[in-house]
Amino acid sequence: MERKEIHHTKNEMSGTMYHHGDLKQEMIRKGIQLLYKEGYEGFSLRKVAAACNVSHAAPYRHFRSKDELFQAINLEISIRLKEALLKDLEHYRDDPGTRMLEMCKRYLSFMVENPDYFRYIFMTGHARQIVVTGDDILLEDENHPFSIGRKHAREYFSRFHENESGWVQDFLALWSQIQGLTLLIVNGTLGFSGNYMDYAERMICEQLKLLL
Repeated sequence: MERKEIHHTKNEMSGTMYHHGDLKQEMIRKGIQLLYKEGYEGFSLRKVAAACNVSHAAPYRHFRSKDELFQAINLEISIRLKEALLKDLEHYRDDPGTRMLEMCKRYLSFMVENPDYFRYIFMTGHARQIVVTGDDILLEDENHPFSIGRKHAREYFSRFHENESGWVQDFLALWSQIQGLTLLIVNGTLGFSGNYMDYAERMICEQLKLLL
């Protein structure tokens, strides 16, 4: 039987060793951090390699350019966010209020547990602008967490308004509150002696009541 070779990348100075698949994921993780700290212009495969403690040539086994890594980062975040927000959500299709609450909780939990994702999406130079019009809230990227939440929020809040645009302010109020709480927790401004999700759930429930 032919023996398969497993190739590794090793930094001679640090001795750090990665299986190729592990290095790819580590580059995505470190790349997210670097994009937040240095922006796209200051971002490079060489800097990502240094952050991963591998030779400057190692990243090219996975990405031909920083643009390819940039695209891989966006795809990784999109897949993980969609999975976190939408997995088994159909269980709540007959209870839109619980579905809205569940999405809010999942979003907050995901971002607090993955603070680099939150900073990358909302606190870097490439952050997408969300445009408020007379009767809608627009964002071209359908995989953005705002777009995912918007779809379900419109369905939920529209039931309580006669005019076409009534749901917009409701969703903006809820979104702003959750974003503010997420930012305060991610930046360490708020700390909780107990489980922060217990407080968050009560807060979201009260907000939904106020909006109705």
